[in-house]
Amino acid sequence: MAADRGLPGVALALILVGAQGCVLDWSDPGCWVPEQEAQCQARQVGGTSVRFCRVPAGCFMMGSPEGEPCREKGKDSGRERQHEVRLTRSFELSEAEITQAQFKKVTGFQWAAHRVAGNGCKASCCGAASCDHNPMEQITWHEAAALCNMLSPEADRCYDCTGIDAQAEANPNKIVCAVQAPYAGGKILDCPGYRLPTEAEWEYAYRAGTDTAYYSGANDPQQCAGVDPAADQIGWYGPSAVWRSNPVKGKKPNAWGLYDMAGNVNEWCHDDYAADLGASPEQDPVRLAGGSRKVTRGGGYYDDQLPAQHLRAAYRTSRMHHARWHHLGVRCARSLR
Repeated sequence: MAADRGLPGVALALILVGAQGCVLDWSDPGCWVPEQEAQCQARQVGGTSVRFCRVPAGCFMMGSPEGEPCREKGKDSGRERQHEVRLTRSFELSEAEITQAQFKKVTGFQWAAHRVAGNGCKASCCGAASCDHNPMEQITWHEAAALCNMLSPEADRCYDCTGIDAQAEANPNKIVCAVQAPYAGGKILDCPGYRLPTEAEWEYAYRAGTDTAYYSGANDPQQCAGVDPAADQIGWYGPSAVWRSNPVKGKKPNAWGLYDMAGNVNEWCHDDYAADLGASPEQDPVRLAGGSRKVTRGGGYYDDQLPAQHLRAAYRTSRMHHARWHHLGVRCARSLR
């Protein structure tokens, strides 16, 4: 039932609970990822159809080994410090980044910057029908959280969001979200509704049981700032993307059916940013650093000058929670019971 991704010859008990998820017995120190083929299905949520893929509970090594090519060096090496993480809850994650068409159906509007190409639009794909299947971008952490919130029934919502009204399109920065009181203090995994994935959930889902730099395999140490064939299989980035976003699901998915975990647009995570992951084992971590920077993951079509490097599973960066970059997007998660 499970493939050993950690200590050789050590078993970890798995107890199935219905069809939705599994509870893991952590009494054994082995670190495993359950074997699973892609299990994805469409759901009608928030007035639109979104496909979600099941991510099984399990254990993995978060971060990257010190010898991984293109890894952060010197004072920044702690950003990817490798350590064991156990996720005791299965969850589902949207199959691809939320598209511009889905965003409009859920919220009832698009930001003015995305409506009319050539009208001051700084996003990579604006207004035209051909943009409907491109990822929504240029959204803040608050707007990303609000979008996930609106996929859930009101009683199940994870965030308390204000400023979502008729004036929001003209002044989107007025939208502000905070975690609902019952789920504050690191309890976001208890929320029954849709939310942003935690950083650990995001990396675990990206890897889908792999331990290489990309879920498609090892990276080329000569192509940290270039076009890496292994990265090109799975993500739109830099020159291979012609420095713009592309329709979702255009590249190879991972083993759990997730598309665009690498490239296209960076994705907001729930967590506050911590500069050093630390070396201690963790279980269901939710990082609450108390600052104003939030984690973004996955790399994007126009990501500084090191595009292939930024598509690695372990690569981490952050943005101010109110930042509105032209390659910042979102996908949503939900804990499974």
